[in-house]
Amino acid sequence: MVDVTTPSQPRLLSTAPYGGAGLYAVGRHVYIAVRGSRGVPGGLRVMETFTTVSADTLQRLRAFGIPFLPGKTPGTFLVNRAYTFNTPGLVQSTMLSRSHIQVLSALLQVEDFWGPAGRIDYALSNDGGAHWQPVQPGEWVQFAQPGTDLRWRATLLSTDLATTPLLEMVRLQYTTAAPVRP
Repeated sequence: MVDVTTPSQPRLLSTAPYGGAGLYAVGRHVYIAVRGSRGVPGGLRVMETFTTVSADTLQRLRAFGIPFLPGKTPGTFLVNRAYTFNTPGLVQSTMLSRSHIQVLSALLQVEDFWGPAGRIDYALSNDGGAHWQPVQPGEWVQFAQPGTDLRWRATLLSTDLATTPLLEMVRLQYTTAAPVRP
């Protein structure tokens, strides 16, 4: 494995025999050389930063077979942050309306699951995200001004690193004014 952070000065980090595997840690990154098998090519994988979790959180993650390392302080452990939920998580749509139609109001409907430690806050914008209006799913929202770029946003929050709220389906209806003439 070669560190090419500075391309003009590559640095050898580790070697593995042809077809073998190797592991090398640099700071809070772990590089894994994976051996290929049955037509699947091997290669270098990077496990990015780790999250420090408590023994309680680790116990729930271990039930899913999540690998871990000991933390710097007793009773803490490091897991790849891909296995934890770092709150808040933001999900946002792109433009959903036609650019020549003015959107006056909208109704957001969702299928979601918050779990015991989670919450999802929803918002709508009819001006491309310049202004967001908090909404409750199932209630019509009247925008202050007509707009031509309707979007939705969900902010997923959780007080538990091992669980995340789920957003499974989003449905949006809207009312319009006469088309905007170019």
